[in-house]
Amino acid sequence: MAKDLFTTLDLNLLKIFQIIYQERNLSRAAERMHVTQPAVSKALAKLRHHFGDELFIRSYHGLLPTDFAQNLYKNLGPAISSVSDAVNSTVEFKPEDLSGQLRISISPFLIHAIGNALYNNIHQEAPDVQLLLLNWSSKTLSHIHNKEIDLGLNYIIDNSYKDVVTERLGEDKFSIYVRKNHPFTSEFITGEQLSQHQIVTVVNADWNFTESIAEIELKKRGLPAHVTLRSELPSVLVNEVLNSDAMFPSSSFLNHNKSSNLRKISLSSEDDIAAFPVVSYSHKQLQNTKKQTWLLNHIKALLNN
Repeated sequence: MAKDLFTTLDLNLLKIFQIIYQERNLSRAAERMHVTQPAVSKALAKLRHHFGDELFIRSYHGLLPTDFAQNLYKNLGPAISSVSDAVNSTVEFKPEDLSGQLRISISPFLIHAIGNALYNNIHQEAPDVQLLLLNWSSKTLSHIHNKEIDLGLNYIIDNSYKDVVTERLGEDKFSIYVRKNHPFTSEFITGEQLSQHQIVTVVNADWNFTESIAEIELKKRGLPAHVTLRSELPSVLVNEVLNSDAMFPSSSFLNHNKSSNLRKISLSSEDDIAAFPVVSYSHKQLQNTKKQTWLLNHIKALLNN
């Protein structure tokens, strides 16, 4: 008869296993659970003994899960989420009761534009939450699929994961940003005029990694695009704009008022481009939770303000 691994298992250990798997580091797992590292190490030792498997192997890049651990994590996720939903459905949701880490991966265009405001709003209502804001990367969808990231925010991209669901939150209409004393003084700019200036653009993984939107739109009009700098860090591009005659096509949500030396220019009506939908990405098991709804409402308010 096969050994029953469930009956004799302390179910608290499964939650610890899940967090170790997500963090791949015992110290970070301990911080997230507000316990000591020795306590997490002791729990891991119990898990290893119970399952008869090493579960995690130390490496230069952190803890690597064994094949057994990967399979266990994959099967545990839905079960733990179902139990969590069942228990929490009986409790009134209060943001001030939240604790631990909230991990959000955001397009570089948007993290620079709304990151600070999002943190301030969340911190005001949930002061015990540690907000981890990450630039969207080529691995973000995989991390959402594995529930290692709570929420992603980007434009529409290819998504091959059936358990990663999307929701349209708003739309973004790009503008051009220059330094305030830039020789181009008009409030509107045509594609032809833009093609005559050097351009700096944001690299947004999964969306415009190989070619920027400015290059694509100018090529459609048979115009050259003089892109001299691309970066995942909008702050690098803003600094270049403030110290040169470069033009920066970026999100309309960019708070250019943070710098009195930055000016916003709108695209002329004949060269205007369609707005880009801003979309959330989350695991389907988290989609309708009270915490996720609360978080999405904050983001919608920022995007539609």
